[in-house]
Amino acid sequence: MQKIEITIAALAKRGDQLAAKRAKAQEALEKATSVRQQALLAGDLDDQRALDKLQSAVDSPHSPSVAQRARAGVSLIVDPPGRNRRV
Repeated sequence: MQKIEITIAALAKRGDQLAAKRAKAQEALEKATSVRQQALLAGDLDDQRALDKLQSAVDSPHSPSVAQRARAGVSLIVDPPGRNRRV
């Protein structure tokens, strides 16, 4: 019985750690998306390098997956090269 309690405590701690990481990643995604949207609205649209860099920050592995964003109701546009963009 004590082994089960130790396992439950360890899993609860792990769940808390994962929840904290998820919250931090969500915050980073929201910031990156906001910066990208601002650049698209007011930035130099001919500076493709800068726009790609901002898109890369949104698409980073630390952000939720495309499938998770789609489930959340976020519109996606597929670029000709096959890259998904958040709109």
